[in-house]
Amino acid sequence: FYGAAMARTCMNLIAWVSSISVTADCYKYINFQELKTILVWMGSGLVIGNIMLPYIKSDVIIMLLYGILIIGVALYKLFGKKETNFPKAVLIMILLLAGVIQALFVSGGAFLVIYCAQTIKEKKSFRATFTVVWLSIYTVMFFWQMIRNAYSRQVLQVVLFGALPVVIASLIGSRISAKINQKVFMIMVYTFILFVGISLVGTNIRKI
Repeated sequence: FYGAAMARTCMNLIAWVSSISVTADCYKYINFQELKTILVWMGSGLVIGNIMLPYIKSDVIIMLLYGILIIGVALYKLFGKKETNFPKAVLIMILLLAGVIQALFVSGGAFLVIYCAQTIKEKKSFRATFTVVWLSIYTVMFFWQMIRNAYSRQVLQVVLFGALPVVIASLIGSRISAKINQKVFMIMVYTFILFVGISLVGTNIRKI
């Protein structure tokens, strides 16, 4: 409805508010070693993505390929006969791509989920570390957007309407997560990735 530039700004601010509320609930379980690794490599990807941003004329093919890739990973993790872990070099590349995609399209979450699902097995630690990563990234982006005067009156109006249901949903999710076991949690994670991929592929095929 509002275009990519405004959507990027609104989504960042809404997600920032949501991340604050979730972090306050689960900060005790943060895996600081993985947090440092994620911030270094995903942060590098964010820098690369922001450098690329002025040169991206069409996002359709990139997002289509991104969707196909995460569908493949989700299906493999959900239906593969045995658990196979990615090598360290592949995991680093996944984090870099998560940063690049996040900078370009505010959609790097699926790659970050793939990384965290392999490296952080315990669900409380997964949730806490995952959330703090986003809180860190959204905080940096928040100040970057402020410097660029991205927060117009229209942006703040959209954020005002969008933030409340997102925060409520986050709090509901916090209560649900405490009641599900580890195996079900991981199935839900990869099912979420699968639906994100299907949505990306469907949306961008229609644009071609």
